[in-house]
Amino acid sequence: FTYSALLILHIVSRAKGERERALMESGEVRQAVASALRYMILCHNEGEGGFALYPGGESHGGATFCAVSALTLFGARRSPLVAGEGEGDALCSECTDVLETPSLVRWLTARQRTGFAGRPNKQTCSCYGFWVYGALACLGKGDLCDTEMLRLFCLNTQYAWEQPVPIPETLRMTLAHASAKTTKNAQALAKGIAATAAAGGDTGMLQMQAAILAKVSAALSSLAGVETMEIGG
Repeated sequence: FTYSALLILHIVSRAKGERERALMESGEVRQAVASALRYMILCHNEGEGGFALYPGGESHGGATFCAVSALTLFGARRSPLVAGEGEGDALCSECTDVLETPSLVRWLTARQRTGFAGRPNKQTCSCYGFWVYGALACLGKGDLCDTEMLRLFCLNTQYAWEQPVPIPETLRMTLAHASAKTTKNAQALAKGIAATAAAGGDTGMLQMQAAILAKVSAALSSLAGVETMEIGG
């Protein structure tokens, strides 16, 4: 969740609007980003190499990707939300130092057998082809793993059943319920937009959220009416 929040901030900080400029200049936001990055640094197991979900925990492929990506985006690339004189420069240096720890690359490359495993002595899994290889790619070290072997492993995990598979009634009912709930949330949001507009407020972000909710609701409703699904091919 820390990585998700940081990634959203990174995306917003690249926009050119007045609100985004205000965000970039906010000392509170900068302090929050710095705290999040320092927390991720604390999750680094220096001797072993990987990152844990919390300080002192077991190194994990998913947590390592999140930490490496965040430290790269904000620290090593000196994001405007971090970089600056004094404390900002010091934090960027801390991020870079952690990313250049030799044990980090060693831990990541050791996770590959055919595909990647998320932790030592665990089975390989297609999802870690993204998490672990993604961390190596962030570090510019993707060439240290066998990408062809990874590709073949991921292809072998593809579900081979090519006949239409019936969708359970319980799942379709769940989808229908989720669609109705999303529609209800969209209606409540519409009232909020109207009230904000009446007060002279900016409704741009709210309208965007409403549009997203409408699309999600329509997609869920459509899926709820599907009785079979093609898998494989």
